[in-house]
Amino acid sequence: MCIWKFTLHGLNGRSSIRQVELTTGNVRSKRDLGPEHFGEGSTRLGDSLYMITWRSGRSFKFSLDLKKEEPFDSGLHDGWGLTTDGTHLIVSESSPVGPLGGTLL
Repeated sequence: MCIWKFTLHGLNGRSSIRQVELTTGNVRSKRDLGPEHFGEGSTRLGDSLYMITWRSGRSFKFSLDLKKEEPFDSGLHDGWGLTTDGTHLIVSESSPVGPLGGTLL
C-alpha cells in the first residue's frame, strides 16, 4: 500500500510543491513555482492544497493532482505559516496566529 504526502520545498528561486510516496521518496506529481516565489507554508483543506509565499505576496490554490490552479488571496504579503482547523485556513506572517474565517473560499 502506498501512502502519499504533500511536501513544500521552499528554496530561493526553486520552490515547489510535491506529492511524495513516503516509503520510497518517489515523486508522484510536482508543481514548480516561478523563480520570484519562495514557498513558505502549505496545507490541505477539502479537495484543495493551499500555499503561501514569503515576500512575493502571492498565494496559490491547487487541485490535489497539482494540475489545476485557482485564484486564492490570503491577504498576506509576507506569509510564514499556513494550517487549518478542518474548516478554516489559519495563516501567520510572524504575528499571532488567527483564523481567516470563510472569507478565502
